[in-house]
Amino acid sequence: WYHVVSYYSQRALTVPTDCLPALSALASILHSHAREDRYLAGIWQHDLPRGLLWTCSSGSIDHGLQAGPYVAPSWSWACAPAGMAVHYAWMTLMTRIDLAPWQPVLRICSVEYVLKGKNLYGEVSVARLELQGLVAEVRCHKDNVYADIHGSGVEGKTPLTLSFDSGKAPVNVRAVEILAVLTLGYRAETLCLIIEPTGGATYSLVRQYQRVGVARIDSDVLKHHGINKIVYLV
Repeated sequence: WYHVVSYYSQRALTVPTDCLPALSALASILHSHAREDRYLAGIWQHDLPRGLLWTCSSGSIDHGLQAGPYVAPSWSWACAPAGMAVHYAWMTLMTRIDLAPWQPVLRICSVEYVLKGKNLYGEVSVARLELQGLVAEVRCHKDNVYADIHGSGVEGKTPLTLSFDSGKAPVNVRAVEILAVLTLGYRAETLCLIIEPTGGATYSLVRQYQRVGVARIDSDVLKHHGINKIVYLV
């Protein structure tokens, strides 16, 4: 499926909202072999942690802009502009994907998913994930090669790789938050989502966030200085 997405994402679409409907026939065929699974805006729920860790070949996504029709949530690859090749961070780090030791560290608490029509694999009107995992605030500098983790005592010495969907860190951002998604045991690293508050409503005192990129950080540092939180991702 991930290779299909990478290939499909490079194709130009005349109508942006056709992104998910145009792939629905293939999604339906695959779903017929795994009926217990759930299709969420181009991602299969049983493999959601890996499905969330996509990147664009060239950053060009501005989640802050609301121009144009709604296509997909910020956490789905389908929100990327048509023609931008989508890749997966964990694929480039695993020489043997099926055998590599990786472990999800993100818990899916609930999913709110509302379709625009009757097509189970088509357009979406609402897509929100309630997730629980380690969250840490990082202050970026030195071209995002290193970062300070608040309260860690290792300021400026924590290796961190950041990949923003926009291609670079916004100039007005002094700090960002990262949400742990999965660990790569043999590398002692954790792959994360870079998230930021949407400024919208909160739900039961839980903040609402959007995805703005992906990150990679030392697992021990994140484990000792991250805070276990529940977030809503839209």
